[in-house]
Parts: sequence; structure tokens; C-alpha cells
Amino acid sequence: MSARRNHMWGWIILAGMLAGATAQADPIQLQAYTGAVGGSNECPGGGPPVVTHFFSTLGTFGLGAGGNGISDCGLAGSVKNVVNVGVGASPAISGTNLLAAGYQGSGFGTYSGGGNANANFGSLSVSADGTLTGPEPANGVAESIGLAIADDTIHIPAGTGFMELQYILNGGLSQSANDLASGDIAAQVQIGSVTQQIFYGLISEGAAGAFGPNGSSAPGCVVGTGSFQCTNALISTTMLPVIPGMGVTFDVGLMVSTDLLNGASSVDPSPGLSLSGIELFDANGNPISNFSITSGSGAVYGANGLVGEPTSATPEPAMYWLLASGLLLVIVVARMRQRQSPKAGAIQ
Repeated sequence: MSARRNHMWGWIILAGMLAGATAQADPIQLQAYTGAVGGSNECPGGGPPVVTHFFSTLGTFGLGAGGNGISDCGLAGSVKNVVNVGVGASPAISGTNLLAAGYQGSGFGTYSGGGNANANFGSLSVSADGTLTGPEPANGVAESIGLAIADDTIHIPAGTGFMELQYILNGGLSQSANDLASGDIAAQVQIGSVTQQIFYGLISEGAAGAFGPNGSSAPGCVVGTGSFQCTNALISTTMLPVIPGMGVTFDVGLMVSTDLLNGASSVDPSPGLSLSGIELFDANGNPISNFSITSGSGAVYGANGLVGEPTSATPEPAMYWLLASGLLLVIVVARMRQRQSPKAGAIQ
């Protein structure tokens, strides 16, 4: 093998190692998705699909099929998906509005709606609202959504067997009594391979409910006729099993969607979710104190939630190791090249 080829293969192997590390790493990103659509639906299922990798439950929005799900289905409106990727990613902010979308045929009303979303590490906020004036045809659509997701990777300290997260939730849903509207709010957390829905609030045809993890009660949430409202509600995960190490997946999402069906109505939520505390436990369930959790985003998490904002891009420890290994490989290849080079005056 020639010296030049040795040198070339050293860089190829190094590039492959780094590319492999990037491909295997979980994404560090912030996503804010909003949409508002209305009109006569000519495609089966409703409006456009929601672009998300995370939520297992998407409520009443995003069941569309055919074309782009909006104009190709005879609908008016728009969706906006903002994704900011990488270490120290800036907050993702999205907003859409729809004014007086009409329906085909005479005697029907109009729909106005909108959605907003703001995703940051440690806090999420969303909103969706709609007003349907007059009746809607049987195949009509009147939907709005706001969705925010924060994806990070965290370095769980050695000796940790379980993790519990606490969030503060504010916001709710309301519905006019003469409408057959529906809407929901959902919050979901993933640590490693374990996913848990930590909150689900639903309103449908005057019935309402608000639930914590595994269908438990949600302290701080008041349920009424056609509404529920959460004020500084403490929403906690159960004790989730974790494996200590670098780059453990840490994802959290908050979603609200509304779907109006008949008559003058509005559904006006403005929920916000913020990380307020973290508890670590050893394998026997004993609390661990005095800890700090660094992350791939640059954010620092602790017992009180987010304790340090994301900083500028800094390679993770695993990336330092890969860079060092790659440089060592290049040096070894260079030494091999020197040893294999013909000595001066030798017969070629």
C-alpha cells in the first residue's frame, strides 16, 4: 500500500467514525408546529397531517390524506413548522391565523382560528383557538393546533436507578354550551426508551376531564361544565427507570388542538409547561442529593429544574474521545507510512 493511500485511508476512517457518531446520536432540537384550517373537506379524514416524531396522540388535528391536505382538499388555512437544531439552539416560535374560512353551498357559516407555539429547553407554551359562526356542513373542517417539543440528551450521574420530573402546568380549555366542539391538551415526556403521558385534558360536547400520569388526578386543575382550568398545577412523572451515561434521550412535548362542529363557539386554551424539579434515586429507591445534570444542548438541569441556559456549541465528552481517537489513528498511519517508505538509494 502506498504512503499516499495509507494517509488517505486514515482520514477516511476518521471521517467514518465521526459520521457514525453523528448518525447514532439523538437529535438536539426545538420544534414549534402550528396550524389552522377550515372549509369544505374534499379529502377523507380532515386537514393536513402533523409533522412530529414524538407524540403518540395527536388529538383531532392531522388526520388528513390527499395532496397537501389543505388547498388540495378544498380547505383554507396554513401550517407552520419551525425546527431549530443543535447545541445552544434558539427557541422555536411558530404562529398561524385563519380568518373567516367559508364553506361550499349556501346557508353555512365561517371559521376563524389560530395557533401559537414556543419551544425552549425547560419550558413550552402553546395555544389554539377557534370561532365558528353559523352551521358547518357534514364534511366541513374547523380545526386549530399548537404543538411544542424540546429534544435534548442528558448525562445521568453514576449510581442513578430512577428519575422523577416535576412540571408546572397553567392553562385550560373552554367551550360554548351550544356547540359540539372538542379539544384536548396533552403533555408527554420521554427518558431513554421510557415514554409517559404526564397530562391529558379533554373537552367534548360539554363533558370535560383533566388527568395526570396513568389516569391519576391532576392537583391544581378544576373541571367545570364545558371547561377545565389548571393553575400552577404540579404534574409529576412516576419514578422512571434510567441507565446512567452520556447522551440519554430527554424529550418533552406539549400539544393542544381544537375541532369545532356546529354553531357559534370558541375554544380558547393557553397552556404553558415548565420544568420545576428533578429527583434522582438509586437502584433501591433512595433519594440522591447534590447533583447536576449536563446535557447535549448545553443546558444544565438540577433539583430545581433548569438551572443553566444552553451555551454556545461545545463538543460532548464522547465527541472529544472520538476526535482524540481519530487523531491518534492518523498519527499511527503516518508512522506506518514512514516505516514502509523505501530507504534512500534502495532498489525500487
